[in-house]
Amino acid sequence: MKLLKSGIATALIAALWITGTVQAGQREAALSVSPMLGYHMFEGDQDTDDAFVGGVALGYNINKRWAVELDFRQTQTDTDVAGLTTQEDVDIWTVGLNALYHFNPDGKVVPYITAGFGGMVFEVDGFDDDEDFMMNWGVGSKFFLNETTALRLDLRHILDSHSDRDWDRTGSKSDKVDN
Repeated sequence: MKLLKSGIATALIAALWITGTVQAGQREAALSVSPMLGYHMFEGDQDTDDAFVGGVALGYNINKRWAVELDFRQTQTDTDVAGLTTQEDVDIWTVGLNALYHFNPDGKVVPYITAGFGGMVFEVDGFDDDEDFMMNWGVGSKFFLNETTALRLDLRHILDSHSDRDWDRTGSKSDKVDN
């Protein structure tokens, strides 16, 4: 694992050094496609295991500072309900519409903030599906390797309007918001 991390860090530094003279930054009226790989951490009382998430975002730069983005994400995880003899599979599908504001649009490193809304669908073996409204906000940064390619690091806080899931919140049917 340590060797893998060192290799990734070395490749990133080399890519940034090689592209040192390339004009980078946000381009007005540009379309973007962002493959995503991340980790979904659930609130402790949700009875759902933390797991990896994958997805894709399709974006459009309105101008250099503002962009809109439609993202699709999927998390495959398991229930973690006390008293069940087996864990049940949970597939979580998320669709969101987000706005991004870029702070240094002409730089090779472009920090941003983002906020948006959308929906989440929880499909659980042995239980009814649940569809919820969600909002999210976050911060991130784009690291441009050349004029058209950037690596992106993003941290999001998702607020899920918990509705009628019956596998989580053991002993509670609360409709409070999940984080």
